[in-house]
Amino acid sequence: MMLVWMLSATVFTACLAIAAWWAERALRIVGRPTRGVWLFAIAVGTLWPVLVPLLRRLRPSPESASAGVALLDAVRIAPDQVVQASTWLPLLDRALLVAWIGGSLLLVARYLLVWRAVRALRRSAECRVLDGVDVLVSRDVGPAVIGVRDAAVLVPRAVLDLDTPLRALVLRHEEEHRRARDTWLLLALATGVAAMPWNLPLWWIARRARLALEVDCDARVLAAGGSATRYVQVLLLAAQRTSAAPLTPMLVASRTHLERRIVAMQSRIAQESQGRRRTLRIIGASVACVVALAVACSSPIADQTAPPKSVDATPATAKAPTPMVVNPDQPYFEFQVEKQVRTMPGSPQPHYPVAMRKAGREGEVLAQYVVDTTGLADVRTFKVLKATSPEFVDAVKEGLPTMRFTPAEIGGRKVKQLVQQPFTFGLSSPSTAGPVTIPNPTPSKKK
Repeated sequence: MMLVWMLSATVFTACLAIAAWWAERALRIVGRPTRGVWLFAIAVGTLWPVLVPLLRRLRPSPESASAGVALLDAVRIAPDQVVQASTWLPLLDRALLVAWIGGSLLLVARYLLVWRAVRALRRSAECRVLDGVDVLVSRDVGPAVIGVRDAAVLVPRAVLDLDTPLRALVLRHEEEHRRARDTWLLLALATGVAAMPWNLPLWWIARRARLALEVDCDARVLAAGGSATRYVQVLLLAAQRTSAAPLTPMLVASRTHLERRIVAMQSRIAQESQGRRRTLRIIGASVACVVALAVACSSPIADQTAPPKSVDATPATAKAPTPMVVNPDQPYFEFQVEKQVRTMPGSPQPHYPVAMRKAGREGEVLAQYVVDTTGLADVRTFKVLKATSPEFVDAVKEGLPTMRFTPAEIGGRKVKQLVQQPFTFGLSSPSTAGPVTIPNPTPSKKK
């Protein structure tokens, strides 16, 4: 069921985001780059929920299958409830899939519009050499790095009026973005979000990743000898005088992130003078990260790929599988029985209605009922799932008690089974319905 898979993926990604947040804190304390943590989180959060069903199909777990059967036995799902669920669950899955595709297409369309706007901005910008750096000068957009394969530094005209030391910090920041190929990383973030737009923790991870790109860039600028006071002044000026370019690494891409970047710079300077307290923070953040990762690995979506437990071949330690408790009064589904219901050769079939045969009418009836341990159909459980005419339904209902079946079996014991059977009435057989077969009962084969 797609809804269950989406919820499991969301819980898994949320735990992954918490682990990445604590890992970021530990890396910042030791003065290491943090963007790799968030890029790893968005990659795993996007790919792992997709790989889980594929791995499960390649190597299904017997334990999970037996657990599913035990769950059905425990709750004792009534046949009517199964049929009702089988009608609306596929509709829900289809609606979720349509909404998923629609959301992804909307995000892709938005990214294409941004790409066209950036291309137009690049064509309208003036090419100049500023302090030995090739730049594109716009009216009020930037400072930013635009383009992916051929990234270029874009600065607004207001940067030209800055003092040389301040202007050097602006250019150094954007050059660091270009050297680190941050435009490629932003493209990867946008792709991950567009792939699963319904996964809200994935949006938060992408937002934290964009902040980490800027914080790491700030750290590289200051490590190269930049003045922290002047650098903060540049950030404040850029936030007041320039406009943002979406989906591009900028000197000030978000005013909400600006305060966090300044706090991060001050925290890094303050942490350099700490000793024992700094070590305790590293240990605490690392332990919290490990705990969050353990919770993510124990989430339902991670459990689905757990390989079957190995069993010791020694007879003294080998555990025999727990036999399934058979209830002769309970109707079972197709996947629960070892030997399925089959129509006996030569079994009577419903008669073709005389009036419908004279009128040249053909039809089909899809019926559901329970076959008991004696090989007879329980007419009390008869239900019509689809029919072309009431006359054909009456013919099936009258002929069903005369039909003979081979009962289903579990462990050599005969049990009841819920089946669905199509009855085809064709004029090629003038007196009876067409060939009758027992298909696999669809209500029992749910995902």
